[in-house]
Amino acid sequence: MLICCSGLISAQEEIRFTDGNLAAIMSIAKERNKNVFIDTYADWCVPCKHMEEKFKDKDVARFFNEHFINYRVNMQNPTKAAELRKKYDVVFLPTMFILDPDGLIKYQVDKELTISELLSAGQAALDPNSYFVSDATAVRRKDGTVTGVSKIKKKTPKSTDVVSAAPKIKNKKTSSRKEPKKPIDTATGNISISQATRRAKILDSYETVEESSEKVLAVLGEGDMPPEVLKQEAYLRLEFMDGSSRSAATKYLATQADWGTEENRKFIMDFVSSTFSEEYRYICDHKEDFIAQFGESIVRRTLEVLTYRTLHNAVPRPTLEEAISLYDNLDPENSKTKATHYFINRLMADQSTEKVLALSDQYLKDHGKDHHMMYIVARYISNSNNIDDKELKKATSLMKSAIQLNPKSLIYLELLASLYTDRDKTKDAKNILEKAIKIAKEKGEDYKKYQTQILAEEG
Repeated sequence: MLICCSGLISAQEEIRFTDGNLAAIMSIAKERNKNVFIDTYADWCVPCKHMEEKFKDKDVARFFNEHFINYRVNMQNPTKAAELRKKYDVVFLPTMFILDPDGLIKYQVDKELTISELLSAGQAALDPNSYFVSDATAVRRKDGTVTGVSKIKKKTPKSTDVVSAAPKIKNKKTSSRKEPKKPIDTATGNISISQATRRAKILDSYETVEESSEKVLAVLGEGDMPPEVLKQEAYLRLEFMDGSSRSAATKYLATQADWGTEENRKFIMDFVSSTFSEEYRYICDHKEDFIAQFGESIVRRTLEVLTYRTLHNAVPRPTLEEAISLYDNLDPENSKTKATHYFINRLMADQSTEKVLALSDQYLKDHGKDHHMMYIVARYISNSNNIDDKELKKATSLMKSAIQLNPKSLIYLELLASLYTDRDKTKDAKNILEKAIKIAKEKGEDYKKYQTQILAEEG
């Protein structure tokens, strides 16, 4: 009995999230002097669901329940979402934070983490002076110093965020070897960056200044800094992955009267991070120039990844009009079709049947040859619970129209036969299945399953 009970407790263990609003959570954190772990999610967010499973890992659950006040925010809740989005700039889901008791960000990430990364971030956050600047590897302390950075062989200042008050370029030449161009990681949608060699190279080009036996250091970004320093700061902060590179890139670009130089176009490609940015808008408006410099496949893939991330991870979710605008930058001729397919699938996931039917009807009036749209709507109706005869008739009508446009599609014929069966129209179902057998034989495909279905129809 004890063994069974122990197994049941273990199976039920997961991170315990506290209810309430952000102010109440921070009040509890202040009272208990504990950090706060915040997870943001939405019902439609697939990576969020993956994180939910990781929150049930026994090691993750025990650690976070012991050391943190845990708080989850459904970004579909207008009040709570607006509060968090305004204060902590939540743009994509899932976004996770670790805050200190005063509400200062110790860690922030807007992507799915592994269990190891989640535990590593939480463990390092226990140091009251540690504030993360990368994905659970580097830590920025309250005094500005950074520890745990990637391997750097050369001696650097105490803080990788600082250079000398009067930056002085060394006379010796730095390596002329060019870093490989990696504007975006197409697998993850994350901006690609060079390794720690870039950071070492930047910092090695500056010297600290001795004055009254003390080093005078100026924090990057404070005061009037030369454009080249702002540019190097942006690249350095890009490795920190804490979001600070966005503002650093904005500062640099604000000093540039002409964004169209090859150097600035490369900078824009390196730093464009979302479809909400001026960099993205500039690429879209000057696409041919970027294609000439980087090649069509790289520019297109960059825009595709940014578009995909906005469509599937941005909060709030794009409207249909916004989706059309996004697709217009990728494929102007088919933007309405692709955007409507995206939006219909979203409505299906939300099980908004009335909206699915209304939007598809409106769309098909102007795009009456889109048989794929007819199929996905009919299939959705067929798989829905508690569908009435009117909806079944609608689905049947859609599939008859789809088959007229694409008469040899076996999946279309299968669905129509199934709809006839649902409506107790045995004879019609058999006729469609016999057509499917004939077409399958012509194509050299398996037709025995249709024969089996006919036998089932005959009882």
